[in-house]
Amino acid sequence: MGRPLDEQFGADTVRTLRSLANRLRSLRYPPGASRYYGLELATCIESGALAAALIVASALLELHVRALVVNLAASAQRSHSRDQESLERQLENRRDLGFAKLLDHLVETELFAADDAASAKVLYNKIRIPLLHGLPSRFVDDHQFLSFPQFRLLGTEVVSSRDFEDTIEAHGLQYLGAIVGIIERNGF
Repeated sequence: MGRPLDEQFGADTVRTLRSLANRLRSLRYPPGASRYYGLELATCIESGALAAALIVASALLELHVRALVVNLAASAQRSHSRDQESLERQLENRRDLGFAKLLDHLVETELFAADDAASAKVLYNKIRIPLLHGLPSRFVDDHQFLSFPQFRLLGTEVVSSRDFEDTIEAHGLQYLGAIVGIIERNGF
């Protein structure tokens, strides 16, 4: 087991992390796996596992957007309870409907705030893609100025564990708060 949260972070950060975890526990989740992701995210946050929390948070955000689209489609078909699982599978099979397009559709139907959709797209690109695909250089580079970034492309400079941890700690709390806020404001 890792160190207690109080030993990892200052008092203000601990309060913020615990508040985020409590907000996640009180959210109204759509049918399906969203609640499980939300509770896993709360657990990651409470243990101070910020990199894991960012990965789970970005997955929860995508799952939330997909659930809103499925709910919209089910409502349009007037058969919400019977076809929800089928609609979810159909949506998963539509490779042409990525995260950004789904958000655009939700904004068009006024089920998602335009500014939150824009923020969600930025967060997706800054967090989900680099962290989920094991691209720490991309994540770190996006958050700091490098005088010679081409060296990383050539493989001559590797992101240190410390650089990665510092970047996660410097920006993770802000990103987690933004994701939880987007889900709260555009909920079921």
